[in-house]
Amino acid sequence: MHEGRPFLVLELLRGQTLAELLATHPEPAALPPEEAVRWMLLILEAVARLHEAGLVHRDLKPENLFLREQGSVALVDLGLTREVGTAAEPSSSEPETLPEERPGTLLYMAPELSAGPVPAEPSADVYALGVVFFELLTGRPPFIGDVAEVLRGHASLRAPRLGSLRPEAAAWEPFVARCLAKEPAHRYLHAAEALEALRRLAVPGLSAVPEPAPGSSAPVSRPRERLVALLAVQAGAPLPEVSAALAAEGGVLARVHRELYVAAFPEALSPAAGLKAAAHAALRWGRGPRLIHLAELQVHMGRAGTRLSGAALEQAPLWWARLPPGEHPWISAEAAPWMEPGEWLDGEAGFHRLREVDGARGGAGEAPPAPLVGREPLLAALEARAQASLGRRQPALVVLESGPGLGRSRLLEALAQRLVSRPPVQVVRLGARPADSETLETLPRALLALAPEPVAEEELSRALSLPPDARRQTLARLAARALRQRAAQGPVALLLDDAGHMDTATLDAVVQATSAEEVVPLWICLASAPGLLALRPALAERAGPEGVWELPPLTAEDSQQLLRALLWPVEYVPQALLEQLAALAGDVPRHLEELVRALQATGAVRRTPGGAWELALEAVPLGSAGRVLAPLAAQALAALPSPLQTLARLGAVLGEALSVERLALALAALEQEPELEALAALDAGAGLRRLERAGLLHVEASGRAAFLQPLLREALEAATPPQLRERLHRAALATTREGETANALLRQRARHAAAVGEGALACECWVLLAEKAWRAFRDVEAELACTAALEWVASGDGPLRLRALATRGRVRLRSHRYREACQDVARAAALALELGAHAEAALLLLEQATALDWLEDWEGAQALVERAAEAGRGWEERPPLAPRLALARGRTEARRGSWEPALLLLEQAAREAERSGDTEVLTVALTMWPVGLAYLGRLEEAEALFLRALEHCQARGDMLHLAVVHMNRFALWLSRLDLSRAVEDLQQAQALAHRLAHAQVERFSGFNLAVLLLMVGRVQEAEAAAQRALELGQRYFPESSLGPDRLLLARLCLERAETQEALRHVRWVETHAAPPAESTPALLLALVRQVLAQGEGAAYAHGEWEALLAQARQRCAPFELVDVLLEACGCALRAGAREALQRLLAEASELVTATPALQVRLEAMKARALRT
Repeated sequence: MHEGRPFLVLELLRGQTLAELLATHPEPAALPPEEAVRWMLLILEAVARLHEAGLVHRDLKPENLFLREQGSVALVDLGLTREVGTAAEPSSSEPETLPEERPGTLLYMAPELSAGPVPAEPSADVYALGVVFFELLTGRPPFIGDVAEVLRGHASLRAPRLGSLRPEAAAWEPFVARCLAKEPAHRYLHAAEALEALRRLAVPGLSAVPEPAPGSSAPVSRPRERLVALLAVQAGAPLPEVSAALAAEGGVLARVHRELYVAAFPEALSPAAGLKAAAHAALRWGRGPRLIHLAELQVHMGRAGTRLSGAALEQAPLWWARLPPGEHPWISAEAAPWMEPGEWLDGEAGFHRLREVDGARGGAGEAPPAPLVGREPLLAALEARAQASLGRRQPALVVLESGPGLGRSRLLEALAQRLVSRPPVQVVRLGARPADSETLETLPRALLALAPEPVAEEELSRALSLPPDARRQTLARLAARALRQRAAQGPVALLLDDAGHMDTATLDAVVQATSAEEVVPLWICLASAPGLLALRPALAERAGPEGVWELPPLTAEDSQQLLRALLWPVEYVPQALLEQLAALAGDVPRHLEELVRALQATGAVRRTPGGAWELALEAVPLGSAGRVLAPLAAQALAALPSPLQTLARLGAVLGEALSVERLALALAALEQEPELEALAALDAGAGLRRLERAGLLHVEASGRAAFLQPLLREALEAATPPQLRERLHRAALATTREGETANALLRQRARHAAAVGEGALACECWVLLAEKAWRAFRDVEAELACTAALEWVASGDGPLRLRALATRGRVRLRSHRYREACQDVARAAALALELGAHAEAALLLLEQATALDWLEDWEGAQALVERAAEAGRGWEERPPLAPRLALARGRTEARRGSWEPALLLLEQAAREAERSGDTEVLTVALTMWPVGLAYLGRLEEAEALFLRALEHCQARGDMLHLAVVHMNRFALWLSRLDLSRAVEDLQQAQALAHRLAHAQVERFSGFNLAVLLLMVGRVQEAEAAAQRALELGQRYFPESSLGPDRLLLARLCLERAETQEALRHVRWVETHAAPPAESTPALLLALVRQVLAQGEGAAYAHGEWEALLAQARQRCAPFELVDVLLEACGCALRAGAREALQRLLAEASELVTATPALQVRLEAMKARALRT
């Protein structure tokens, strides 16, 4: 007590835990025997004192054994300690950790504890100490694996002999064996007895181990720690279920407290990647509160599995207790800065809420069944052959061979459906199964059931009484006879899948059924994995040259078509990403389906704020896609001898850089690895040829090699144990050289650096790749590289972070992800200002203004342009800022409809950009400059500039701005009243928009097309195009001004005399998107209001119409003025103002004499005038 207040005095421990010592020890984490024995003696002394006091610790493990700097051992975490002989059932007030719930403790748990509550006895501690000593000597606990395997090992398996794992540790085998006895009575009774026994066994000089000097027993410096993503969830589900759910995202269960599971993601290549995996796991868990956290842990990946230690794991209940209320997934303040801003929402009490994206198709209805893509020619050929055979009543056999995953069963299903639709054909679908004593007779019995009349009981009994081989042959003959009998009554098509599993007798009998002397309509299709014809060449002879078929992989185009169907309801998928996914899957349908499942599971398929579905590139798991084919990797490795297995893994790690030369360099780098001597001794060329003969890869004459299935390479790498994978990547990194600039080599250097924890090198490589890809308009590749760089960039590396954010923002700006682009460039601009890079900050603010311009937030864009001018003060007259400022200000004037000042600025921007070599500014200026010329009537200049812009974009490979040029040239053709060419350009723009997955370009092009169709009186088509444009705006760009879309629909409603619907659109515009005064949209709004104001029978408002027409004559292009004149004609006609009508018709006639298309609508108005 101090001044009446109680306080607790605790020892300040300096040093480290035994777990931390092991975590920093090099692989295999076994201590030298002398050091292991010395520490074990000190540990036993500490536990002996506890036992002498009548207490049992009950949770001894390396994390709870603290090595003091002065050379003694302290026991920590006494929350489970009990008096000897007391019941083990804890009360509700006792600490949270239960031994049977703690996966870390399971490795050290005595067998009797796993069977249920037992009295506390020192022998349980002795068992745990035996496990600890085993681990000190060998680097691993005696029993490892999942929870069930560890518990089974403790209960019923003998521990591996020390000598088999480490020969120099064999002397302590008797001591460890007695500690690990299954029966408590057979162990040492307590720690003191074990201590004396170990002292007697100790090597000379160790029986009286001197006290180490202060500070000599444990290193004073703390081991280096890693930032590891953590996920805490409420307990409740069984541990195996939890472990399985986490494993899907690469997580491991690190701690279990009473009502709390704490998972870690130590295998993630970066903190950001780990947090992304934790977020996916949190969403997959989907129940109760969840917390995503980031903390420094010590991580050691050894043969015993991954060992984690750190305060965050032990103190998890403390940071969990601070969570705000709510059944949400939360993100801690430590984790949020490492995640994308769009991944979390503001929360409370220092926590953020994880953005809970919808499931891959939730809310969008059931996905339509994936079509059978690319198989129609083969399907039609098989159907025709079957029909021809059955029609001629001539038995026939066809053989279809197909590799795994190519859709053989799906093809047979489709063939069956077609044949069934053509009665009276009876279609029988059967499948053979891998042979054993029972399944060999399953298929013959199924065929026997086809007999029109049951087989005579006596005959069947006789067959069944025969010895196995004779029985199968007899049953096969009976089955063939049943087939012929059934076919004699009507056409039969037998489709047999997995025919390679059929036993020889049945296969021979089925084939014989098609060569019987009697002519019956029987057609048999044998479908099998490759190899059936090689084993049974007679089948090819019987089927004939036209009866042998092979099911190949899909073509690239068919793969992309299938991907689009599988990714439903995502509408816009970049062509480049489709190509990349198809190549990764090797054009194999099943692999494509697995990839799409992986995309859906990781949240890459998500809803936008407007309700549309998109594929978020930053969540595309291309780097870990191989996990979906783990069984394929296991199967491939099982067929190889041990050294070749590791060689295959090394080849997978080398990836697209695999060659004889690179492999030889990697093998040389592994020569110093003692456990990989057998691998390092292999010859690179011979090893690759052996892998080629095993069917894993193809080796070219040049020495370059590639895996036959790209996903198999990914799967092999993903399936490699973490510590081995890191060593292979380190060897692969040694094969790369600084300064290599080829994209493939840069990618590999980045992969290898990330895998071995060299984040700065990985980030530098990814940023270089991203910048190169962005300049080459490979936007998908650029965004993926930027995201990878941002996962690795250190918080203190401002310049690299700035480059990565700026590049990704610019890429996203080109791919219609304007919200994300704004976030990236705003963060980059703020960082540039922090770094004193004011000119760069100004350029980034101009990029943000461009994003707002695409979103039709013209006032916001204008404000950012002025902010950029202020930020770049002193640089505004010099490139690269000067032409970009001129471009942005010219765009601002164009949005106001002030084309004369806009042209001066756009021309200035183009000329300065051309002088300074700024092709990006020149491109954008060339897309806008001729539009102004067209509006001002300078049509020859406009046409020449549009042609130059097209050639410029094509030469650069800039498909986005090529689409914009086609879209904008609409203004030229309308000014020239060449409507067919206007339609052609708009359709070209829409085709490019689909290829680029660019919704905004399609929306703007569709809007312009609707305007054009309205002008020529094709109202129904115009309405469909306008409605599509509005829907795109609502779904993908809800923050955009949708006023022009609504105004266009209002005008279309007026054409159909639907005034109430038109009024609804007008009111929406007035409330949500009132256009700026003196703008063209403001004029159109006034036009619709004027038409609505003059109802049926009302007088013609001469003054209002003249004022409106005066504005239109001043501000509108000829084709727009025709629109206004015809609307005025309609009002004059309804009001009976004949004189005004004639005057308006005459003015409109003068404007449309040059084009028959516009005359259609004018003539229709004249016809109406004549009828009234």
